[in-house]
Amino acid sequence: MAISGEFFLFGFAFTLALISFSICKIKKPNKKPTSSVLPTNWPVVGMLPALLRNSHRIHAYVTDVLSESGGTFEIKFPRFLSPDMLATCDPANIHHIFSRNFSNYPKGPEFRKIFEILGDGIFNADFELWELHRKTTLSFFTHPSFHGLLEKSVWENVENALLPVLDSFAARAASFDLQDVFQRFTFDSICKIVLDHDPRSLLMFAGRDTTSTCLTWLFWLVSRNPSVEARILEEIEQGGCSSRRFGAEESKKLVYLHGALCESLRLFPPVALEHKAPAGPDFLPSGHYVETNTKVIISFYSTGRMKGVWGEDFMEFKPERWVSGKGGVNHVPSYRFPAFNAGPRTCLGKEMAFVQMKMVAAAILWRYKVRVVEGHAVVPRDSIILQARDGLRVQLSRRRRINV
Repeated sequence: MAISGEFFLFGFAFTLALISFSICKIKKPNKKPTSSVLPTNWPVVGMLPALLRNSHRIHAYVTDVLSESGGTFEIKFPRFLSPDMLATCDPANIHHIFSRNFSNYPKGPEFRKIFEILGDGIFNADFELWELHRKTTLSFFTHPSFHGLLEKSVWENVENALLPVLDSFAARAASFDLQDVFQRFTFDSICKIVLDHDPRSLLMFAGRDTTSTCLTWLFWLVSRNPSVEARILEEIEQGGCSSRRFGAEESKKLVYLHGALCESLRLFPPVALEHKAPAGPDFLPSGHYVETNTKVIISFYSTGRMKGVWGEDFMEFKPERWVSGKGGVNHVPSYRFPAFNAGPRTCLGKEMAFVQMKMVAAAILWRYKVRVVEGHAVVPRDSIILQARDGLRVQLSRRRRINV
């Protein structure tokens, strides 16, 4: 079988990267150690050795690099392998790329090639085709009967599918993967809403979507912060939401829970990064020049972990930062909080997602104490969708309430 030229070049670059990595591990006696995390730009192989060395924690590494470099950094690759890449998490750059100069930053043909399975749908489309998809989808989400259908479908699935499964686990004190349950639940829910069909035979193909990912990280974070859990339960009780049913109207009262979801999305955005392919040269607000063949990577994961954006307590799980002094939800511009993308491509299903997540989270937290299995490591995958790498293994215990 013939080996393609592209595969040969990648193999050659990989070999050179290993050699460079071996060389850089040899300490020079007169050279002082440095604490900088910025990658070295080696001859021939560029910064590939540092990326390979940190491939098992790529999101955290990129965050470290962007934090040290002021929010934007140019990554040099071997010229024969790939064009250079500009990584950024700077809110000013995000606002420029996603809003002010939106037309210059399509997703591009390479993105469509990578996600070919999505065809010419809204997630892959650019320009006129994207606008057509956007208008069509928006008409669906704004239809008067849609929100009633959403609430009815989600709650039926919660009451008739999700809670009976969780009751079974709780009764047997059995540990299980909560992330897997959320993936199956959200897949079934969206199929029921869009197709009016419950795909019982398709549970094995459970959707890996953003809603299930956010719920997974929410319950992990809440399990590590008992005071937050107590505040959520207090809010449910004081808001008169402590009945068996948690509908859309009831969920609007859950401002603190809304803040907890936003904190989960800030620290663990389900879509960790976005890729742009500039249609023409440009200057970013940070002062960086972008050439037409430069790949632009926007790290949403890093944006949520920048001290300059969120303050000294940026790594703390604080739902309070999303609650205004008047008891409402604090508005944060999407270029600072791009969990639902930003600009014209802002997720059309944002409000739908919040309603669904608040209904599910409130129903579970009101009924069960969720405890992560001792010794189970919970770390994010090094992928675009920021799922927990090994799932979220938990045990449930029923709360003693009269009206559950």
